[in-house]
Amino acid sequence: MKAAVRIMLLFIVLLLALSGCGSEKAQEERGSPIMWSSYKEGLKRAQQTGRPLMLLFTSPHCRFCHYLEEITLRDSAVAQLLNEHFVSVKVDVSDNRELARKYMVSSFPTIWFLSSEGERIGMVLGYRSPEFFREVLQYIGSGSYKEMEFEEWINKKRASR
Repeated sequence: MKAAVRIMLLFIVLLLALSGCGSEKAQEERGSPIMWSSYKEGLKRAQQTGRPLMLLFTSPHCRFCHYLEEITLRDSAVAQLLNEHFVSVKVDVSDNRELARKYMVSSFPTIWFLSSEGERIGMVLGYRSPEFFREVLQYIGSGSYKEMEFEEWINKKRASR
């Protein structure tokens, strides 16, 4: 009888470890340098930390989504900016169509940025290079979006070089 109980406990522990108990680790993708959260968890973390939220809407059959994930989001500077200054959420629309409707997602990839209170800051459509995406992250992460439009911020940044 004791052996059966031990086996059952071992099985339960194994299941909990594999499921991640609903933690962020359950949302992490193998080999991804980004710390991913679920949508609900991300909203909560953003509010607790005061960090803006990045919502990445993808589709499994989207070629440009794969480019974004394999090129732009694997860039070490992009990953560092996201992990240090944002709460990142990846939404597969095949699993969450209602959330995609809420954010009016009609093409992929679509990236929404939200304030820590959940208010919409802006969106980026389609594949973007690591260089461009780093600038977007710096603009939003610095809070400059509250003071000026992105184009104005870029022009000021380039003029100061």
